Amino acid sequence: MSILRMLGFGEKKVFAQNISVPGCITAVKKCWWLKVNTKPVRHDMWDGAKFPHIAEFTYEVDGKAYTGKRWISYDDVPPAVGKAIRVYCDRIDPAKYAVKL
Repeated sequence: MSILRMLGFGEKKVFAQNISVPGCITAVKKCWWLKVNTKPVRHDMWDGAKFPHIAEFTYEVDGKAYTGKRWISYDDVPPAVGKAIRVYCDRIDPAKYAVKL
């Protein structure tokens, strides 16, 4: 059994038994409520402001559809809606997933 790590709202370990299924990005939202200041001195409140994103995706296991979310750092480029991804999930409980965007 391999251990995959998913970064999201807090880190959580997901145990997966090597199930890899196709998934699709359905939405990418900017987290306006979490501003990261990248400059030590700013001229206004938006100077040097960066915002992380949350990507939502869907995947299917044994004919049942599942959804998931993935936190994306402010310095990473968010994926486009409709992008195909690989989702790694638990054989017993497919709602437990790990994904790398």
